[in-house]
Amino acid sequence: MFCCVCGGRNPNSLGRSFGGDNHGGVSAEFRADPALQGYRGILHGGVIATHLDAAMTHCLFRHGVRGLTGDFHVRYRSSVACGETCV
Repeated sequence: MFCCVCGGRNPNSLGRSFGGDNHGGVSAEFRADPALQGYRGILHGGVIATHLDAAMTHCLFRHGVRGLTGDFHVRYRSSVACGETCV
């Protein structure tokens, strides 16, 4: 409800809406806002990780599991350009 990524009751939320797919996963489509860049023209890695964390939580919810992130590691394979549409 108050999540900074998808919380409808948080006025500062990014407003992401995660939907389910036919394989048990979830996704959210959004435009990589230049206001969230790290290096010029590149979406900040912490913002990417935050979206991944929210997606994992929504996937758990979709399967009836309640949980919180206890440990999270991510290795980036490429950057995300600001202005790019992400799924």
